[in-house]
Amino acid sequence: MFSQFFETPAKQGYTSIAFDSLRLGMQIWIDLPWYKHPFPKNRFKLSTQKQLQTIRSLKLGCLFYHPTLSDPESATVPTDTPAPELTGLHALIEDQETISEPAERTPSITPRLALQQANTMYSQTLRRSREALKQIADGKAVGAIGAKAIVSQFTQQLLQPDASLGVADVIHLNGMDQAQAVHGLNTCLLALLVGRDLELSANDLTLLGLAGLMHDVGEQRLQSSIRFKREPLTRAELKAFQRHPVYSKDLILELPSVPPEIAGIVEQHHEHLDGNGYPHGLSAAQIHPLAQILGVVDEYQDLVSPQFTQDRLQPNQALSELYVKRQASLSIKVITALVRVLSVYPPGTLVELSDSSIGVVANVNPADRLRPIIVVYESTEQNIETRIVDLGEQSELTILRMVQMSEVAPAYLNRITPTEVLKFMLLADVQPQGQKV
Repeated sequence: MFSQFFETPAKQGYTSIAFDSLRLGMQIWIDLPWYKHPFPKNRFKLSTQKQLQTIRSLKLGCLFYHPTLSDPESATVPTDTPAPELTGLHALIEDQETISEPAERTPSITPRLALQQANTMYSQTLRRSREALKQIADGKAVGAIGAKAIVSQFTQQLLQPDASLGVADVIHLNGMDQAQAVHGLNTCLLALLVGRDLELSANDLTLLGLAGLMHDVGEQRLQSSIRFKREPLTRAELKAFQRHPVYSKDLILELPSVPPEIAGIVEQHHEHLDGNGYPHGLSAAQIHPLAQILGVVDEYQDLVSPQFTQDRLQPNQALSELYVKRQASLSIKVITALVRVLSVYPPGTLVELSDSSIGVVANVNPADRLRPIIVVYESTEQNIETRIVDLGEQSELTILRMVQMSEVAPAYLNRITPTEVLKFMLLADVQPQGQKV
């Protein structure tokens, strides 16, 4: 079921090439795992001399290029004109858009339909996920069978390029309503999206998805006074809590149908590259590559849905926190993949536009990730109305800034909810630009 995404280079039109034949404009394939080379993608078009130098320094056994997707040699014209300097996440997004492989997609499904399918799938799976995790926590092998079915279902759906955007939206819209969110399921989904972006193999995606779904199952063995405590944990309680990855590992090892490698990945998902994680204080190369992915996604989930709601960050703030402040402890390559998946303005982010209107990001614009689709809220004499604004189409409008929930008037807060946005995205017909709905 994964063959269309994970074929050999030859089957996808790539052919081997000597290093001294490389030139700018070539579409290349580095046949290495994501963590063994410094580039955001395995496949991309060479656009700078620095990339050429880095490729040659890797001392690869074999390199591939795509003759059809590569620029003609005569079209490769070096330029000495420096590009405008960008900073922060904006620079990261611009860079990824420049060097990523051109999309080869058939527009067979609209973002609206993808979101609808993803939302239905998510809702139906919540009950199954809770049941499977409870069975695993109780030591019942049937729970592993349920977990495998869930991951298989999601990998099939997520590996459809047009569907993954909808799943990302659902994660964030449900994340605004914590009562309906399941941390393990969201971690599984987002980890699979990141894994797909990093071009993991089919086997690694399965391992990552199962690890994401089951990574916190060991919390069931913690005392209720620790699990449900509403105040900060004491030093002794924190030490006990930090054993939960070990409990998760032990539970998973008791399941004969689950690959034992997953237990090791789960045990390491709170380890940090700088050695300041837990439970064993591992560092850098000691941490399994899939555990590094899981660690970034889990940290992101904790930032947008923390134990204490007053500490909650908006999705864009959480990405910035990871990108700016967590590079010493978490894989920067995984963080940048997460940014690519969710964009600078992830769904659910409250924003103010240049016309002073307030809205919520409802969908990433695949053509320009810095100009998403916004649901704008406007007050009238009778009611608060909504309209859709596609910043990719309305060049005169820009995002002025991100808005905190505390800044929004109560009347607006009653409307800016996951249900409202989902209703708009799933049920409303697309209106001409500027028309109210």
